[in-house]
Amino acid sequence: MKRHAVLTLAFGVALSVTAVFLVRLTLSMLLWSDAGLPNRPIEGWMTPRFVAKHWDVTREVVIDALGPMPQGGERAVSLATMAERQGRDLDEMITGLKAAIRDARAQADTGIKPEAGILPND
Repeated sequence: MKRHAVLTLAFGVALSVTAVFLVRLTLSMLLWSDAGLPNRPIEGWMTPRFVAKHWDVTREVVIDALGPMPQGGERAVSLATMAERQGRDLDEMITGLKAAIRDARAQADTGIKPEAGILPND
């Protein structure tokens, strides 16, 4: 070790960096494999793309429910930010989004679009 102090130090740094990335990978895997995640309610921090993928609906369903999407280079705009920009209440926006998801799932299950007022409750 004394003969190759620089190499020993470089190996220690590389080992430390590897350990940090291993811990981050493990934590990420635990988060995304959480069995409760699919049942997580829609929240303001979520993006439209996350909602579409997470609740297994098409992007069009989410876009139709949320209204105009941000233009330009903004890809990851949260629902809370969208509601603020549109001057809408976030809870009302989420309620409309849930109804659109229920409609889309009911239509996919039966092939028939459900009538207003006969949607299943949350």
